[in-house]
Amino acid sequence: MDRLFIEGLTLYARHGVAPEERERGGIYSFDIELQGDFASAQDQLSETVDYMAVIRRVASFNQTHQFRLIESLAHALSDQLLHDFPPVRHAKVRVHKHPRAPWGLQLGGVAAEVQSERSDG
Repeated sequence: MDRLFIEGLTLYARHGVAPEERERGGIYSFDIELQGDFASAQDQLSETVDYMAVIRRVASFNQTHQFRLIESLAHALSDQLLHDFPPVRHAKVRVHKHPRAPWGLQLGGVAAEVQSERSDG
């Protein structure tokens, strides 16, 4: 099984539980791992998964959907990638939220990771 990685795709979005998070927005990073039989032995883009198409889809999905929980965002995006890219059999999506840490705390971020597989039925 072949694997494609997209790491650190950083986008602005309006996800979050608190109303101010949805109003003000924030920075989210995405790590994507796709698995399937799509490595191109012939060196042809048409025989593989176009990672730029995946990046555009993640960016579009992030802008057109709003979630309260990053877990929900990761799950919905993982399912969407399986739907949009038929050669992909397994998708792992990790969403990093880069919140403004309250109360003077230092916080590098929080993340949620979800894995989905294409059902054969």
